[in-house]
Amino acid sequence: MHLVEATEACTGCGLCVRACSPGCLALEDERPRAVRAEACILCGHCVAVCPVDALRHRDLDPAGFAPLRPEAVPSPEAFREFLRWRRSVRLYRDDPVPRSLVEALLEAARYAPTATNAQNVQFLVVDDRAFIHDLARLTVDCFRKLLGQLRNPLVRAILTPAVGKEVARRALEEVPDFQRLVDRWRAGKDPIFHNAPVLLVAHAEKADYFGRDNCLFATYNVMLEAVTRGLGTCLIGYFIVAWDRDRRVREALGLPEGQRAYAACTLGYPAVRYHKAVPRRPVAVAWRPERGSSGGAGGA
Repeated sequence: MHLVEATEACTGCGLCVRACSPGCLALEDERPRAVRAEACILCGHCVAVCPVDALRHRDLDPAGFAPLRPEAVPSPEAFREFLRWRRSVRLYRDDPVPRSLVEALLEAARYAPTATNAQNVQFLVVDDRAFIHDLARLTVDCFRKLLGQLRNPLVRAILTPAVGKEVARRALEEVPDFQRLVDRWRAGKDPIFHNAPVLLVAHAEKADYFGRDNCLFATYNVMLEAVTRGLGTCLIGYFIVAWDRDRRVREALGLPEGQRAYAACTLGYPAVRYHKAVPRRPVAVAWRPERGSSGGAGGA
Protein backbone atom coordinates (compact mmCIF):
# COMPACT_ATOMS: atom_id res chain seq x y z
CA MET A 1 0.00 0.00 0.00
CA HIS A 2 1.22 3.48 -0.82
CA LEU A 3 1.12 6.19 1.88
CA VAL A 4 -2.54 6.88 1.08
CA GLU A 5 -5.12 5.16 -1.06
CA ALA A 6 -8.54 6.37 -2.11
CA THR A 7 -11.50 4.04 -2.47
CA GLU A 8 -14.04 4.22 -5.26
CA ALA A 9 -16.09 6.55 -3.08
CA CYS A 10 -13.51 9.32 -3.61
CA THR A 11 -15.03 12.32 -5.40
CA GLY A 12 -11.71 14.04 -6.12
CA CYS A 13 -12.75 17.09 -4.10
CA GLY A 14 -9.15 17.71 -2.98
CA LEU A 15 -9.98 18.47 0.65
CA CYS A 16 -7.37 15.96 1.81
CA VAL A 17 -4.72 17.74 -0.24
CA ARG A 18 -5.68 21.13 1.16
CA ALA A 19 -5.73 19.83 4.75
CA CYS A 20 -2.23 18.34 4.49
CA SER A 21 -0.09 21.13 5.93
CA PRO A 22 3.29 19.45 5.20
CA GLY A 23 2.27 19.23 1.52
CA CYS A 24 2.57 15.44 1.28
CA LEU A 25 -0.35 14.99 -1.12
CA ALA A 26 -1.35 16.15 -4.57
CA LEU A 27 -4.27 15.39 -6.89
CA GLU A 28 -3.35 13.22 -9.85
CA ASP A 29 -6.14 12.14 -12.19
CA GLU A 30 -8.59 13.42 -9.56
CA ARG A 31 -7.16 11.08 -6.93
CA PRO A 32 -4.90 11.99 -3.96
CA ARG A 33 -1.35 10.71 -4.27
CA ALA A 34 1.64 11.06 -1.95
CA VAL A 35 4.29 13.28 -3.51
CA ARG A 36 6.31 13.89 -0.32
CA ALA A 37 5.66 10.81 1.81
CA GLU A 38 8.77 11.43 3.89
CA ALA A 39 7.26 14.70 5.18
CA CYS A 40 4.17 13.02 6.67
CA ILE A 41 3.77 13.70 10.42
CA LEU A 42 0.88 11.23 10.86
CA CYS A 43 -1.55 13.96 11.86
CA GLY A 44 -4.42 12.13 10.15
CA HIS A 45 -6.01 15.31 8.83
CA CYS A 46 -6.25 13.90 5.32
CA VAL A 47 -8.38 10.97 6.48
CA ALA A 48 -10.39 12.94 9.04
CA VAL A 49 -11.40 15.70 6.60
CA CYS A 50 -12.79 13.38 3.91
CA PRO A 51 -16.59 13.84 3.86
CA VAL A 52 -17.22 10.45 2.22
CA ASP A 53 -14.71 8.35 4.22
CA ALA A 54 -12.81 7.44 1.07
CA LEU A 55 -9.18 7.77 2.18
CA ARG A 56 -6.97 5.21 3.90
CA HIS A 57 -3.53 5.93 5.39
CA ARG A 58 -0.94 3.19 5.41
CA ASP A 59 0.42 4.01 8.85
CA LEU A 60 -2.80 4.89 10.68
CA ASP A 61 -5.33 2.37 11.96
CA PRO A 62 -8.76 3.02 10.39
CA ALA A 63 -10.39 1.94 13.65
CA GLY A 64 -8.78 4.91 15.39
CA PHE A 65 -10.78 7.41 13.36
CA ALA A 66 -13.88 7.77 15.51
CA PRO A 67 -16.75 9.89 14.15
CA LEU A 68 -17.04 13.33 15.72
CA ARG A 69 -20.38 14.31 17.27
CA PRO A 70 -21.13 18.03 16.81
CA GLU A 71 -23.90 17.81 19.40
CA ALA A 72 -21.29 16.97 22.05
CA VAL A 73 -19.61 20.37 21.67
CA PRO A 74 -20.85 22.66 24.47
CA SER A 75 -22.20 26.09 23.73
CA PRO A 76 -19.82 29.03 24.28
CA GLU A 77 -21.75 29.91 27.45
CA ALA A 78 -21.56 26.35 28.82
CA PHE A 79 -17.87 26.05 28.00
CA ARG A 80 -17.06 29.37 29.67
CA GLU A 81 -18.99 28.26 32.75
CA PHE A 82 -17.05 24.98 32.77
CA LEU A 83 -13.73 26.83 32.64
CA ARG A 84 -14.78 28.85 35.67
CA TRP A 85 -15.18 25.62 37.65
CA ARG A 86 -11.47 24.80 37.53
CA ARG A 87 -9.65 25.96 40.63
CA SER A 88 -6.11 25.43 41.87
CA VAL A 89 -6.75 23.02 44.74
CA ARG A 90 -4.37 23.05 47.70
CA LEU A 91 -6.60 21.30 50.25
CA TYR A 92 -7.07 17.56 49.68
CA ARG A 93 -8.89 14.78 51.44
CA ASP A 94 -6.88 11.79 52.61
CA ASP A 95 -8.77 9.46 50.26
CA PRO A 96 -6.51 7.69 47.74
CA VAL A 97 -7.28 8.06 44.04
CA PRO A 98 -7.68 4.65 42.37
CA ARG A 99 -5.04 3.96 39.75
CA SER A 100 -7.77 3.00 37.27
CA LEU A 101 -9.23 6.49 37.64
CA VAL A 102 -5.82 8.13 37.16
CA GLU A 103 -5.26 6.07 34.01
CA ALA A 104 -8.68 7.04 32.66
CA LEU A 105 -7.95 10.68 33.43
CA LEU A 106 -4.61 10.59 31.61
CA GLU A 107 -6.42 9.60 28.42
CA ALA A 108 -7.27 13.31 28.11
CA ALA A 109 -3.57 14.02 27.54
CA ARG A 110 -3.66 12.11 24.25
CA TYR A 111 -5.82 14.79 22.67
CA ALA A 112 -3.62 17.76 23.53
CA PRO A 113 -1.75 19.41 20.65
CA THR A 114 1.95 18.67 20.22
CA ALA A 115 4.34 20.42 17.86
CA THR A 116 4.66 18.55 14.54
CA ASN A 117 2.31 15.94 16.01
CA ALA A 118 5.21 14.50 18.01
CA GLN A 119 2.88 12.98 20.65
CA ASN A 120 5.94 12.56 22.83
CA VAL A 121 4.62 13.64 26.24
CA GLN A 122 5.11 11.04 28.96
CA PHE A 123 3.79 10.98 32.51
CA LEU A 124 5.33 9.71 35.72
CA VAL A 125 2.63 9.06 38.33
CA VAL A 126 3.59 9.04 42.00
CA ASP A 127 0.94 7.78 44.41
CA ASP A 128 3.20 6.83 47.32
CA ARG A 129 2.77 9.44 50.04
CA ALA A 130 6.18 8.75 51.57
CA PHE A 131 7.84 9.29 48.19
CA ILE A 132 5.87 12.49 47.60
CA HIS A 133 6.95 13.67 51.06
CA ASP A 134 10.60 12.99 50.20
CA LEU A 135 10.28 14.95 46.96
CA ALA A 136 8.73 17.84 48.89
CA ARG A 137 11.60 17.74 51.41
CA LEU A 138 14.21 17.87 48.65
CA THR A 139 12.36 20.71 46.93
CA VAL A 140 12.16 22.79 50.10
CA ASP A 141 15.85 22.14 50.76
CA CYS A 142 16.67 23.40 47.26
CA PHE A 143 14.92 26.68 48.02
CA ARG A 144 16.50 26.86 51.48
CA LYS A 145 19.92 26.81 49.81
CA LEU A 146 18.80 29.32 47.20
CA LEU A 147 17.54 31.55 50.01
CA GLY A 148 20.95 31.46 51.65
CA GLN A 149 22.65 32.38 48.39
CA LEU A 150 20.33 35.33 47.76
CA ARG A 151 21.01 36.65 51.26
CA ASN A 152 24.78 36.35 50.87
CA PRO A 153 26.26 39.86 50.41
CA LEU A 154 28.88 38.57 47.97
CA VAL A 155 26.24 36.88 45.82
CA ARG A 156 24.02 39.96 45.88
CA ALA A 157 26.95 42.09 44.78
CA ILE A 158 27.53 40.08 41.61
CA LEU A 159 23.91 39.07 40.95
CA THR A 160 22.97 41.98 38.69
CA PRO A 161 26.14 41.84 36.54
CA ALA A 162 25.75 38.05 36.27
CA VAL A 163 22.08 37.73 35.33
CA GLY A 164 20.91 41.25 34.50
CA LYS A 165 18.99 43.87 36.43
CA GLU A 166 15.49 42.52 35.80
CA VAL A 167 16.27 38.88 36.64
CA ALA A 168 18.15 39.96 39.76
CA ARG A 169 15.25 42.14 40.88
CA ARG A 170 12.75 39.32 40.40
CA ALA A 171 14.96 36.85 42.28
CA LEU A 172 15.32 39.15 45.27
CA GLU A 173 11.57 39.80 45.31
CA GLU A 174 11.04 36.05 45.78
CA VAL A 175 13.08 35.93 49.00
CA PRO A 176 10.02 36.32 51.31
CA ASP A 177 8.15 33.56 49.44
CA PHE A 178 11.12 31.22 49.71
CA GLN A 179 11.32 31.96 53.43
CA ARG A 180 7.63 31.13 53.84
CA LEU A 181 8.21 27.76 52.13
CA VAL A 182 10.98 26.93 54.60
CA ASP A 183 8.98 28.16 57.60
CA ARG A 184 5.88 26.17 56.68
CA TRP A 185 7.93 23.02 56.18
CA ARG A 186 9.54 23.45 59.58
CA ALA A 187 6.03 23.83 61.04
CA GLY A 188 5.09 20.40 59.70
CA LYS A 189 3.20 21.60 56.63
CA ASP A 190 3.69 20.56 53.00
CA PRO A 191 4.01 23.85 51.08
CA ILE A 192 4.99 22.07 47.86
CA PHE A 193 2.46 19.30 47.16
CA HIS A 194 -0.10 20.21 49.86
CA ASN A 195 -0.37 16.60 51.08
CA ALA A 196 -1.93 15.52 47.78
CA PRO A 197 -2.26 11.74 47.32
CA VAL A 198 -1.04 11.81 43.71
CA LEU A 199 1.65 13.69 41.83
CA LEU A 200 1.74 13.77 38.03
CA VAL A 201 4.98 14.75 36.30
CA ALA A 202 4.88 15.38 32.55
CA HIS A 203 8.20 14.96 30.78
CA ALA A 204 9.64 14.94 27.27
CA GLU A 205 13.00 14.77 25.54
CA LYS A 206 15.45 17.46 26.59
CA ALA A 207 16.29 18.02 22.93
CA ASP A 208 12.67 18.81 22.02
CA TYR A 209 12.37 22.57 21.43
CA PHE A 210 8.66 22.39 22.20
CA GLY A 211 8.78 19.87 25.04
CA ARG A 212 7.65 22.36 27.67
CA ASP A 213 4.70 23.52 25.58
CA ASN A 214 3.65 19.98 24.76
CA CYS A 215 3.80 18.91 28.41
CA LEU A 216 1.84 21.92 29.65
CA PHE A 217 -0.90 21.45 27.04
CA ALA A 218 -1.22 17.76 27.91
CA THR A 219 -1.25 18.48 31.64
CA TYR A 220 -3.91 21.15 31.27
CA ASN A 221 -6.13 18.73 29.37
CA VAL A 222 -5.84 16.40 32.35
CA MET A 223 -6.60 19.24 34.75
CA LEU A 224 -9.77 20.12 32.87
CA GLU A 225 -11.05 16.55 32.74
CA ALA A 226 -10.29 16.21 36.45
CA VAL A 227 -13.06 18.75 37.08
CA THR A 228 -15.58 16.45 35.39
CA ARG A 229 -14.51 13.57 37.66
CA GLY A 230 -14.76 15.45 40.94
CA LEU A 231 -11.00 15.76 41.33
CA GLY A 232 -8.83 18.76 42.09
CA THR A 233 -5.44 19.71 40.66
CA CYS A 234 -2.72 22.33 41.01
CA LEU A 235 0.35 23.05 38.89
CA ILE A 236 3.48 22.99 41.03
CA GLY A 237 6.07 25.31 39.54
CA TYR A 238 8.36 25.17 42.58
CA PHE A 239 9.06 21.49 41.91
CA ILE A 240 10.02 22.11 38.28
CA VAL A 241 12.42 24.87 39.38
CA ALA A 242 13.97 22.48 41.91
CA TRP A 243 14.23 19.72 39.29
CA ASP A 244 16.14 22.11 37.04
CA ARG A 245 18.47 23.34 39.79
CA ASP A 246 19.11 20.36 42.07
CA ARG A 247 20.72 17.08 41.04
CA ARG A 248 19.29 15.34 44.13
CA VAL A 249 15.74 16.12 43.01
CA ARG A 250 16.44 14.75 39.53
CA GLU A 251 18.01 11.59 40.91
CA ALA A 252 15.14 11.02 43.32
CA LEU A 253 12.50 11.38 40.63
CA GLY A 254 14.43 9.05 38.35
CA LEU A 255 13.24 10.03 34.90
CA PRO A 256 14.70 8.05 31.98
CA GLU A 257 17.98 9.28 30.52
CA GLY A 258 17.51 12.23 28.16
CA GLN A 259 14.12 13.24 29.60
CA ARG A 260 13.29 16.54 31.26
CA ALA A 261 10.44 17.36 33.64
CA TYR A 262 8.36 20.23 32.29
CA ALA A 263 5.16 20.16 34.34
CA ALA A 264 4.15 18.85 37.76
CA CYS A 265 0.56 18.63 38.94
CA THR A 266 -1.02 17.45 42.19
CA LEU A 267 -4.19 15.38 42.02
CA GLY A 268 -6.74 14.36 44.63
CA TYR A 269 -10.24 14.82 45.99
CA PRO A 270 -10.79 18.43 47.16
CA ALA A 271 -11.32 18.83 50.89
CA VAL A 272 -13.50 21.90 50.34
CA ARG A 273 -16.08 22.96 47.77
CA TYR A 274 -16.04 26.38 46.16
CA HIS A 275 -19.40 28.05 45.64
CA LYS A 276 -18.34 31.07 43.61
CA ALA A 277 -16.01 31.87 40.75
CA VAL A 278 -13.44 34.50 41.66
CA PRO A 279 -12.71 37.80 39.89
CA ARG A 280 -10.04 37.83 37.21
CA ARG A 281 -8.20 40.74 35.66
CA PRO A 282 -9.16 41.49 32.05
CA VAL A 283 -6.80 40.10 29.43
CA ALA A 284 -4.36 42.70 28.12
CA VAL A 285 -4.92 42.99 24.35
CA ALA A 286 -3.09 44.98 21.69
CA TRP A 287 -4.07 45.21 18.03
CA ARG A 288 -1.88 45.59 14.95
CA PRO A 289 -2.80 47.77 13.18
CA GLU A 290 -4.42 49.75 15.95
CA ARG A 291 -8.10 50.45 15.63
CA GLY A 292 -8.81 53.51 13.60
CA SER A 293 -5.51 53.40 11.72
CA SER A 294 -5.35 53.00 7.96
CA GLY A 295 -3.15 49.90 8.22
CA GLY A 296 -0.22 49.03 6.03
CA ALA A 297 3.46 48.81 6.80
CA GLY A 298 4.56 51.99 5.04
CA GLY A 299 3.37 55.46 4.24
CA ALA A 300 2.69 57.20 0.94
